[in-house]
Amino acid sequence: MSYGSNMLVDRLMCYLDGSILPSMLHPHKACANPAPPSDSLPFRLDGFRLSFHRESSVWTGGVAFIERTDLAAAGDDADGDYVLGVIHRLTWDQFVHVVSEENDSAPVPKSLTPAALVDAGLDGLDLFPSRWYGRALCVGTFEDAPIVTFTSPDVASWEPRSPSDAYMRVLTLGLTAHHAQLDAAAVKAYFAPHALLPAIDEAMADRAHTPIARMFTYGTLRDDDDSGAPWTAEWTAGAVSHAAHMEGLQLFLPKHDAPYPGAMLVDSPEVAGAGRLMSWPDPATWSAKLHAADAIEKYDPDAPPESSWYLRLAHLATVPSLGRGVRIAAWVYVLNNSGDDSTRVLIDDWLLRPQPSDG
Repeated sequence: MSYGSNMLVDRLMCYLDGSILPSMLHPHKACANPAPPSDSLPFRLDGFRLSFHRESSVWTGGVAFIERTDLAAAGDDADGDYVLGVIHRLTWDQFVHVVSEENDSAPVPKSLTPAALVDAGLDGLDLFPSRWYGRALCVGTFEDAPIVTFTSPDVASWEPRSPSDAYMRVLTLGLTAHHAQLDAAAVKAYFAPHALLPAIDEAMADRAHTPIARMFTYGTLRDDDDSGAPWTAEWTAGAVSHAAHMEGLQLFLPKHDAPYPGAMLVDSPEVAGAGRLMSWPDPATWSAKLHAADAIEKYDPDAPPESSWYLRLAHLATVPSLGRGVRIAAWVYVLNNSGDDSTRVLIDDWLLRPQPSDG
């Protein structure tokens, strides 16, 4: 789990392929496997606190660390310490390389193994006692894979140090590229009292140009669809997929014997449609899949809206295991004209729809 500059995929790639951001003073050694992460998702870690310390030669200011407090919120409305981050799906060798580079290219001891990290859990493994990010932690699991990160055991004894404008801008870009629920006020509140307002405002302006590269699917575009639609297998091939739901998405079965479900967005917190959150790591593949889905749903983004049977809209999806309040921006297809209440049967999940009687 990344909670500092590595939340931004472009920054993480500096460790993997040796590239460099304009705001960085020097490059890092490239990884033997320079491939980008196969998936990146927002994550909330309760019972930890974010703070800024030391003086970075890369960023010329304080950098982010996390410290365990165990002051986790007991419920949705309770106060508590938490850290917002991003979980990147890397190979083990890539993770070890990043740990080494974060600790001045120090050789990683053989004691760092997946099993040892899982066993250590939140207590962590102290790999480099004298280095800034020498403690590796396993902070949970996601879909049976361990979520690992690193910090220092000495955070509590360090004096705080404000981050630079460049560092805060990268943090804001990385955070908001994945945590779609955050607006500028929420970002400033999260980083307070370290919030450098001009840097955050600048990054939030850039966020408006961040493309959405995920699809929330609820019917025949689901990779677990069981209806036998002819396009499902080809369209879903190679997808990274997670069980999810979308608040305000009302699913229904048209009563005129249509073989596939419909959906509409309603203003009700009590309504949520079940489905899959899907993406493809390769940008060219994602672009091709998006065009194919538009064709399947007979949606033309260049045509007047009234001419399309479905509309493709941006909305927020939830993967519950990523943490309370975390939302992910995704495209979803909704019917342009859903009809009145007499023409549909409401459902929560296409896979749990009523089946025709065998008799």
